Amino acid sequence: MALVAAPWFSRTAQRGKLRSAAREVQSTLLAARMTAVRSGVPASVRIAPAPAGTAHHRLETWLEASPARLVTELRLTTQVRFLSLPTGNDVIFTADGRRLPPATMHEDIVIEGPVGSSVANQITIETWENGRVSFVLPTVWR
Repeated sequence: MALVAAPWFSRTAQRGKLRSAAREVQSTLLAARMTAVRSGVPASVRIAPAPAGTAHHRLETWLEASPARLVTELRLTTQVRFLSLPTGNDVIFTADGRRLPPATMHEDIVIEGPVGSSVANQITIETWENGRVSFVLPTVWR
């Protein structure tokens, strides 16, 4: 019975890691939005995908005052990879909580994982013009 259940448990653990990484991205974006609203100064999240040979991706939250100031830095596992990022790898929130640039309805951050697996899933984190940050799970998990 354990031999039959082992692959299922493995896939479940891999999905959990992907879901956790996506929640970390979403939480970082929401925290940056709250920082912008509370401070009255735009805040941005800069996503730096891991270069080859490094152990983590970086998500940096910056307060865009003069001069710009790093507020927090989150390290994200390289078990996932970024398939799609917003223009310039930045998501910027204004002091009223909206996302810049206003010309686009929403920008997506798509992550995939686990890296190196024959079966990978994708999760989309949408950042909407009005400041909403939503999380879209795959309709079918592999």
